[in-house]
Amino acid sequence: MNSTFENSTLGGEDSDGVAAKGVYTCTISTPSRILVVVLCSVFVIIGLLGNVLVNFAVLMTKNLRTLANSFVLSMTYTDIVFITCVIIPILDSYLHCRMRLPYTLCALHFYLNPGLVGASLWHVTFISFNRYLRIVQQNSYKRLTTTKSTVGAILVAWVLPIVIFIPSFVSPTPMIGYSTSSLRCTLLPPQGMKQQLLLIVLLIALPSLITIVLYCRIFIYVHWNRLKIQQHGQGSSAIGKHEIQLCKMTAVVFVVILLGYLPYPIFRMIDTSHSAPPDAHLYLTALYLVAGCVNPIIYGVMNTRFRDAYAQIIGTLRRGIINSNSSSHGEQEGTTVRTVTTNTSTSQA
Repeated sequence: MNSTFENSTLGGEDSDGVAAKGVYTCTISTPSRILVVVLCSVFVIIGLLGNVLVNFAVLMTKNLRTLANSFVLSMTYTDIVFITCVIIPILDSYLHCRMRLPYTLCALHFYLNPGLVGASLWHVTFISFNRYLRIVQQNSYKRLTTTKSTVGAILVAWVLPIVIFIPSFVSPTPMIGYSTSSLRCTLLPPQGMKQQLLLIVLLIALPSLITIVLYCRIFIYVHWNRLKIQQHGQGSSAIGKHEIQLCKMTAVVFVVILLGYLPYPIFRMIDTSHSAPPDAHLYLTALYLVAGCVNPIIYGVMNTRFRDAYAQIIGTLRRGIINSNSSSHGEQEGTTVRTVTTNTSTSQA
């Protein structure tokens, strides 16, 4: 396999960018590149429009403006940045068979990629903890779920990936370089493999483990609560249908993120000799690109409040467009009538 690492690194001799000295024999098949670019472009449009729609839904709908949905709102920003600053440059690199960004931006692109994935997973973890308190520890929910604690948790979800990435940039040994197999900047072996392991543990494994434990506890509690009601035949569950709906929605978001993002870094750690088929990099990358765009779809499919808010916003926009067109058409007709009247008056004179 024709795969090399470009030895331009931070502070290196190549100041013109990654493309200055690279070897650009494209080893990825053209049909695969075109298929992935077209497919991911569709999801990019869906993801951008969907996340903007989620933003409006949370901000404009009274019953969605909750502390729990503050995490959802914050996640839309991670998704939007991921789509615009990570996915679009990757699709461009697949079109041109090389990353055309200058090296500094290419290294920043590498930083944003797993960093935003980690931010999304930590958001899901904090949402899961919020659901855990709301369902299992109801007496502690109001005391622990405050505006300050919510803002603090969101800041942790954003800042933690930044802190974890600092060693990649301050290390005296170059850790970031350009990979012609994945067509973007990545961690260089062997020094970068330790950093890669740290990223997987702190940005993926740890939040995933916490989320799994919380959801196991939630669903065990819900199951036990329902059995208790059925056995005694009295009382009603204190757990609302909406709460269960939110739990299921967040669980699906978590599974999609995990299945979309986890395979590629594991594949990168296994394929240290770069002997895997180039198209394998392409399809595994496409998997997590798609995973970064589908959250708004999950919200709409699994949550009736979001679905109703979507319908209301789209209906308002549609009525606004129709009214605008009607007004414009009316003005044109009025102008035509005035013109005809003026012409008639002139001819009579």
